This record gives sequence, structure tokens and C-alpha cells, in this order.
Amino acid sequence: FDGTYLESPRGGRCVLQPTVVGMCAGESRAAVQAVATGGMHTLLLTIPRSARDDPLVFACGRGRDGQLGTGVDSLVTSSPAPAAIELPSTLPPVVISAGGLHSAALSSHGHAFVWGDNGCGQLGLPPLELGAEELEATPALDGIPPPAISRPSLLASSAFEGRAELERKVPIHVSAADVGGASFQ
Repeated sequence: FDGTYLESPRGGRCVLQPTVVGMCAGESRAAVQAVATGGMHTLLLTIPRSARDDPLVFACGRGRDGQLGTGVDSLVTSSPAPAAIELPSTLPPVVISAGGLHSAALSSHGHAFVWGDNGCGQLGLPPLELGAEELEATPALDGIPPPAISRPSLLASSAFEGRAELERKVPIHVSAADVGGASFQ
């Protein structure tokens, strides 16, 4: 024991002192403007490096419920290193939030993106059948994928009654959010 780490009863390491995250150290470091912590995962929102760049969202921790936003094809059960989440470049994120098993981001244009566990409808999206990768629907905006369990999805304006109705939904604009107990305006 060197005073920095302690073995966790769950098999991992507990960090006992503030420690710089790998992506924030070294020559290619990313400056972080916001951190959001969920039950067993963390989101990081970067500061753009130049006026031409957009902020990026990174996620690390437990991801088996999709809360890391990696998508079904690359679903990871856990990631000790922060990995970038793909969000539409036309809607840069400005606020992030992490719940117990789900995550959210607000864009600079007021669009809400959600991903992760939707077992109780906490994402505001219709339930997916087990094993379904994504809903069969027309995207709400150009370049934005249809809702999926583990990839960031645009939150639509009202409750869904069926898959056929999805393409008639219109994105909502959000000026405040409360996800996982954290309020943002």
C-alpha cells in the first residue's frame, strides 16, 4: 500500500487521493470543463481546443447497460480509460449529466440526447425488444441516428405509441434538465 490506492472489496482499486485522469495529462491533454458521475460511470465534457472545434463528451467506468454511449456494435462492459462518445457535430454538447445507469447531454441548440438503461422509461424513449439494435424510424434530424439503447439518441417531443409514429415526432428544445438528481439551466 503506497497511500494512493486501496484494493476494493469488489476487486478493483479505490483511489484515495485526487488523481489526474490520463486524458488530462501529457502533451495531448484535453481540458475538461465539466464532470458528471453516475452510479458506476463518469462523463467528461472537454473545452474546444480552437474556435473551429466542438466540445467532446468522453465516458469511462461500467458500461454494460449502455451508459458509456459506445453503441451496440461496440458495447463495452467497462472502460477504465475515457472514450469519446459520438454526437452529431452539428449539435455540440454544452451540458452533461449521468444517472445511475443512464446518461444525457444537452446541445448548444437545446437538443437533449439520452443513452443507457431505459428499463423504467427514464430516457423518455419507447422500450426496445431485447436484442434490438435500433428502432426502425426516420431520423428526426439529418445526421442523427434513430433511438438506440446504447448510443446517444435525440429525445422526441411526446410519448411514443408505436414504431410507425416515430418519424412524425419533432425534437424538443430543452433549456433546463434534471438527470440523476443534478439540475441544469
